[in-house]
Amino acid sequence: MRPRASVLTVVAAAVLVVGVAVAVNGVQRVAPSTVLTPPGAVAAPVAPFSRRLLVYGRHPLTAAQVRALTAVATGPVTAVYGGELPLASGRADYPLVPVEAFSVDPSSYADAAERPELRAALRSGVVLSNTGAALRHVSAGGVLRLASGRRLTVSAVVDDHVLGGFEAAATATVLGRQQGTGASYLLVGVHTSARALRRALPGIDLRIERQTRNGFISSADAVLTQAQIKRRFGEFATTSASGTLRLDTQWRRTWIASTSLPQLGVITCNRAIISPLRAAMEEVTGLGLARLVHTADFQRQGGCYSPRLVRFGRGQISSHAWGIGIDINVDDNPLGSRPVQDPRLVTIMAKHGFVWGGLYLRPDGAHFEWVGPRP
Repeated sequence: MRPRASVLTVVAAAVLVVGVAVAVNGVQRVAPSTVLTPPGAVAAPVAPFSRRLLVYGRHPLTAAQVRALTAVATGPVTAVYGGELPLASGRADYPLVPVEAFSVDPSSYADAAERPELRAALRSGVVLSNTGAALRHVSAGGVLRLASGRRLTVSAVVDDHVLGGFEAAATATVLGRQQGTGASYLLVGVHTSARALRRALPGIDLRIERQTRNGFISSADAVLTQAQIKRRFGEFATTSASGTLRLDTQWRRTWIASTSLPQLGVITCNRAIISPLRAAMEEVTGLGLARLVHTADFQRQGGCYSPRLVRFGRGQISSHAWGIGIDINVDDNPLGSRPVQDPRLVTIMAKHGFVWGGLYLRPDGAHFEWVGPRP
């Protein structure tokens, strides 16, 4: 489970066309070190959102909740509505490629990001992040063609941080849909009182931050954004954008593998996390802490790879679909309850690149998610 507030799903599928039709490669991999700056990119001279606070809740913020928070905020408030935009893969067997996108009011978002050029770009077409443009093999001036036959112009390509780690952004009108009832997160004036925001919604858990652990100002917060995951592992095509996902076999053969690890037994997960996870479990064993991991529980209801959407979400792809989320000691840690993992296990997992879900706004104490080494 990812810690962000889950959000509405964009229901229109799209296929990308640049000059001539280009099929999306389901196993396209972009090296993490690649500088993704396609021609026509909007420059990002300074960090965006320097005058804004990030505000999000356990669940999407309803229209009434957004109004209540807006009433006590100092300065303007920007509501961001995110979700998965299914693109057509050009393949009959796995027709869709999920892309993380959001809709927003263009003037409000441009002001929050301190990028005035975004106003016109968001009104006139779809704005892509550098990563999104590189994965799509498209630059500013290219065209997105919806399954309905509608064509959308790529109006600009911007630094990933300008889109908060999302791959694409536009207005609800451009996307041809209405905004949902739940906002993924708000951007409010930096001088807004956190106490006032919490008092405006008594009984509602809010996270209010100036900075996030992953460096992107969005409710992804502590974990890798979907764009970051794709940079590392490529992107998959699937048969559906809802419920259980059936991922294309080529991507699964490339990245998903089964092996046996100390304390856990047989596990199926992303090949990239096998080594750090093995090192973590060997450290647990070597320190005489085997009792901290319940092997039978893991085999019965834990696990790693599970191609599905986020539970209680509205279209967001689970980290388990990428094989980088792992659930340990599920019996003792129901989703949303007070987490009870031993802090020594949490420390060892963090040492090997795993963020603990017990620190999420909606606690997920059984969940550990690979993010790789951090400073």
